[in-house]
Amino acid sequence: MIIRTAIALIATAIIIKAGAAFAQVPPAPPAPPAAAAPAHPHQGMKALLRDLNLSPDQTAKIDAIRAKYRTMNENVTDPQQRRMNRQAQMNEIKSVLTPDQQAKLQAKIQAMRQHRRQENGTNQKS
Repeated sequence: MIIRTAIALIATAIIIKAGAAFAQVPPAPPAPPAAAAPAHPHQGMKALLRDLNLSPDQTAKIDAIRAKYRTMNENVTDPQQRRMNRQAQMNEIKSVLTPDQQAKLQAKIQAMRQHRRQENGTNQKS
């Protein structure tokens, strides 16, 4: 009788251990890195400049350029003038960037435009 009880206890312990081992769910594998989403048009210039690995000097120069045009546009109501100011600002910012950074910025701008066209349901080029 003692042997039967001992065998029953050992079998129960093995079953409990095995059940616990199978009950443990392995951690989920890490999610793959998300593809860089295009900068949304409403996120502004900061979103376009993100991930360009700007040096501190470039960041300071770009911040000064942005502040200059922000002040310049405070009282501008003419949409054409605002558009011209935005283009001038972009040209100044591009002059601070390296050729590689300029290419990355241009790709982000194109992705943003494509995203905007898809949101608007049009296929026209801008």
